Amino acid sequence: MAKLAIHHYIDVMTEGQSQGIEELFSSDFCQRVQGLKYPNHSRSELISFLKKQSGEKMNCQTTLQIIDECAHYMIAKVIMKFESFTKTDLITLINEDGNWKVIASIHTYQ
Repeated sequence: MAKLAIHHYIDVMTEGQSQGIEELFSSDFCQRVQGLKYPNHSRSELISFLKKQSGEKMNCQTTLQIIDECAHYMIAKVIMKFESFTKTDLITLINEDGNWKVIASIHTYQ
């Protein structure tokens, strides 16, 4: 089930999918972007942004690497290669009463 949640996350971020978006992110979700000029984003800010991007597909190649996984959490690395830069997301998911949710995301850009 954790793998379904991480694939849903990838579809939301790269394919503009917005169905089930509220259920994907935990209530205390936080998105951090590495670098001094980038602010952190709350769950509500990210969901609002992603709903506005509904249907927008990113022109990137995506790879997924599961870093650690057990019955209660998963840490995954999602790499999105665009033409002129690469975005890497380090994602943490937790199992909340049988439902997998993204609790944190840290982005870096190269």
